[in-house]
Amino acid sequence: MEPETIKRGDSRNSRPGSRLKYITHFLKARGRHGTHSPFVYAFVEAVLRNRSTPVIRAAEVKALPPLNLNQKEITLLFRILQFLKPDMILLPDNRYEDWQRVLSLAGSEVEAIPYSAVQSRFYSGKALMLTDADGLHFYNDDITAFLNRPGGQLLYLGPNRRGLSKKNWDALCTIAKITCSLDLWYYGWLTNDNAFKARQHFHLR
Repeated sequence: MEPETIKRGDSRNSRPGSRLKYITHFLKARGRHGTHSPFVYAFVEAVLRNRSTPVIRAAEVKALPPLNLNQKEITLLFRILQFLKPDMILLPDNRYEDWQRVLSLAGSEVEAIPYSAVQSRFYSGKALMLTDADGLHFYNDDITAFLNRPGGQLLYLGPNRRGLSKKNWDALCTIAKITCSLDLWYYGWLTNDNAFKARQHFHLR
């Protein structure tokens, strides 16, 4: 089933959801044990249990408009990129410069291009799309088409933020060709990768 039309959320001005929602996520979430997936086990070890951090100044985080990321979210992005090792990052055109600043703070040296450039250049490598709720609103067709390509993967900022962010994340997870999705509270990651033989979804902590 294809996702319903993605709607614009309030991700710029809202932080992750209520404490009760977080407690619910935490109780539902798994650590490295009990996932029965070598990939997820390695992800938890390298990302969620890893304490390596980029050098980020609080003043630099406050100067990041309008994505409204905090220091924890940028640090987690740093670890995720270290683990996934994409050779290209695709960014929404309307937030391209904003995401570039975030990636710079997260210590990323991976080439980043806007979504629109994907249409004009052949690309078959290990690309990762980055977006938030607004990106889904403006580029829903591009994102869905990318995720229907073998190996397509997307990192979504704020799957549990207030407003429509959670609803949009749930809609993404219903794309028929998605084989694995991870809810990390601050980010959601999903992929169309045939290495996952059965459809899997995990809440992680």
